[in-house]
Amino acid sequence: MQLEPVSNAIGERILRGTLPHGLTLLMNPRKGFSRSFGMLATHYGSLDSRVPIAGTTATGGSLEAVPDGIAHFLEHKLFEDQNGDVSLRFSARGASCNAGTEFGKTSYHFSCSDRLEENLETLIRFVYDPWFTDQSVAKEQGIIEQEIRMYDDDPDWVVFFNLLESLYHRHPVRINIAGTVASIRQITPALLYRCHKSFYHPRNMVLAVAGGFDEAAAAAVAERVMTSLQFESGSAWTRPITEEPTTILRKRHEQPFSVSRPQLALGFKDHALPANSRDWLRRDLTSKLLLDVLFSSSSEHHARLYESGLIDDSFDASYSGERDFGFTILGGETDEPDRLVTELYSTLDAARRAGITAADFELARNRFLGRFVRAFNSAESLAGALVASHFRGVGLDELAQVAMELGRDDLMERLDHHLREEASAISILSPKEDDADVAEDRGEGDGSDGDGEHNA
Repeated sequence: MQLEPVSNAIGERILRGTLPHGLTLLMNPRKGFSRSFGMLATHYGSLDSRVPIAGTTATGGSLEAVPDGIAHFLEHKLFEDQNGDVSLRFSARGASCNAGTEFGKTSYHFSCSDRLEENLETLIRFVYDPWFTDQSVAKEQGIIEQEIRMYDDDPDWVVFFNLLESLYHRHPVRINIAGTVASIRQITPALLYRCHKSFYHPRNMVLAVAGGFDEAAAAAVAERVMTSLQFESGSAWTRPITEEPTTILRKRHEQPFSVSRPQLALGFKDHALPANSRDWLRRDLTSKLLLDVLFSSSSEHHARLYESGLIDDSFDASYSGERDFGFTILGGETDEPDRLVTELYSTLDAARRAGITAADFELARNRFLGRFVRAFNSAESLAGALVASHFRGVGLDELAQVAMELGRDDLMERLDHHLREEASAISILSPKEDDADVAEDRGEGDGSDGDGEHNA
């Protein structure tokens, strides 16, 4: 395998190669780093609620629905094989390992200070060598049922997905990543093998390694291990576009919940979908810079809302998006959710009238560029950035390039077209009456609980 340097404007030493069966290898060796981080990721997540009937990653064929939550279930199950819990093998070498399922991808990773080649081999082998039995799947169903019930008791999780269910009519982003108790009970070993075969083909995946390691030794191990594995023909997965109406499904969803204070999520549904990867990057960065200008802790709008008592340290403003969806969420804990909604709409209207100053724009952009540069001090951030840029089809340095191309007018245009009241929905968790009574008896209802006042 030939490793080729990847040209980039930020001067990073990034190497790229193609391993047997088409797996992309990206490496960023850094002298002076004491730790290394390896990540093996697939372009497969909770959005992929249908699987090719042929059982491969080939595109253009017919698709068949699979149970909600199966991508997350598969992530859990790969950590167990005939020899037991894979994570124990990492910890025996002083390494840590974990995994995560997102909307658009699933990743498996480890961090270590030595023995990288051994950990890298373990990572590749357990991800590509699934082992499922009726008994092990039934056992995992019980474990994930408990996890789902735990999520159902998590106010941040519940208010978030209640909002997505309000914003979207049928896009799979509205589906809980973990699925439901009913859906995971439909999962079988045969379905898991089928999804693994379809979405875990090396051509649909990327292996990234960053930190203090010997790139020649790491590449040799990866090549040797991949050569020893067998795969049928396959290709990168092209996720079908979901035809989603531009309108929201419902304006408001309020649910009684076991919280001491109301929790609010105000969401804005994106309808300006990107035509290509560069536009995707531009949309993402413009949205985040705009939210930084309007609602960062140093902004006058944030200060006004904070001083009025409508928000506390739990308040957050974030944007998330993929190729065929995007949304902004504002909110946190507040004693007056409806008043806060009114104030947030008023804040956006005021920003439209007043515009964005050059100083505020430059401050937000400089903050972003500072975070971008600091990320290169972390092996974990580096590996994650390599994986994300690979799946987006952009260079690692393009984010900084796009940031330098943007101006105040771009943020104003984004404000006008995205953060519109008619494209918004409201999700509220309100204290149950018995919980509110208990909180009042304990003196928790007036927000004057000392150390707990500003907890997120």
